[in-house]
Amino acid sequence: MYANTDDLKGRLKSFFDQLYADDEAAGGVNLEDAAEDIEAAEAEVDGAAGVRYTVPVTATAALPLLKNWTLTITEELAWRRSAQGASPENVKDRVKEVRRQLERLAKKEVVLQGAGESSASSGGASIVSGDAPVFTREKMSGF
Repeated sequence: MYANTDDLKGRLKSFFDQLYADDEAAGGVNLEDAAEDIEAAEAEVDGAAGVRYTVPVTATAALPLLKNWTLTITEELAWRRSAQGASPENVKDRVKEVRRQLERLAKKEVVLQGAGESSASSGGASIVSGDAPVFTREKMSGF
């Protein structure tokens, strides 16, 4: 997990209570929604990182960057969830830049320092052998 609700509270400051306000939740704030938004953002980050690296990435050197990307995307999700439904321009700009970086990460143009490379390959060939075909065109002609 790259970020948690305390990290999100620190990022959103006074907006946290406003964006996750819920009269039915304990304390008037829906922490479950905040956790769901963090998970969704982490899935997006892992989706890009997983092209090259084993996810979740645990490399200490890469964690601050991944945390920042996760929180930035989570900010966008939080603002969409709010009554206003629209993100402030500065959030939109930061999210756009993070998604550009994630795209570069997926294209293997960005390196996550110390992250373990995934051993999964994206292509290859398989050789399959078996008995001679029983139902061929010649044997089946007339049926």
